[in-house]
Amino acid sequence: MLRGIGKAFAVVMLFLLLVGGGFAFFSYLGSSWSYRNELAARAGLLEKEAQRLKEAQEKIRRQLRYYQVPENVVKELRSRFHYRKRNEKMLLLVPGTSQQERR
Repeated sequence: MLRGIGKAFAVVMLFLLLVGGGFAFFSYLGSSWSYRNELAARAGLLEKEAQRLKEAQEKIRRQLRYYQVPENVVKELRSRFHYRKRNEKMLLLVPGTSQQERR
């Protein structure tokens, strides 16, 4: 009789061990899957940031090429600070109204 109880106990213990091992395995698998998804989302954000930085870099390079031309530097200074040469007259244009807006 003891042998029958021992075998039953061994079978129950083996079953519990398999269930516990399976639970641990699938728990690990689920956590690694969510970690993988987290990393994929983070990689997507980093790719967007890299693209934004590349666009900003290209904009700065265009500005640098523009300002390397001395005439462009003078043009920018004159337009930003309303600088004019001696005896130069400025003409300010104010947007007019059309015939329909007057009515």
